[in-house]
Amino acid sequence: MDLKILIAATILATSGFMAVAYEQIADNNHWGVGSLYRLRNGLTIASLGVIIAFGAVLASVIKNPWWVCLVVFFVAATLARVFIGTFKGLSQAIVPIMMIISLPILLYFIYA
Repeated sequence: MDLKILIAATILATSGFMAVAYEQIADNNHWGVGSLYRLRNGLTIASLGVIIAFGAVLASVIKNPWWVCLVVFFVAATLARVFIGTFKGLSQAIVPIMMIISLPILLYFIYA
C-alpha cells in the first residue's frame, strides 16, 4: 500500500468535500458565502469540488487495494466538516490553496 498516495488523495478529497459542503454549512450558521461557492451558479469552485473529491477517491485505488477508496472517502468527508467548523469563513480561502497544492502532488505520486 502506497501511503503517500493515500495521504495526498485524502487531502485533495478533503478540499473537494469542503468546497461542496461549505455553502450548506455556512447558510445554516449564517456565515457569508461567496458566489464561487454556490453550486447553482454554474462552473464554480463548489462544482469543481465534486469532480475533485470523487476523482481523488478513485485515484487512491490506482496503487492501493480497493478498500482504500472507502477510507479516503469517509476520512475526507469527516475532515472537511471538522475544517469548516474550525476555520469558518476562512474555509473559502483555504479550499483553493489545498486544491492547487495537493493536485500536482497526487499526480506526481501516481505517475512516479
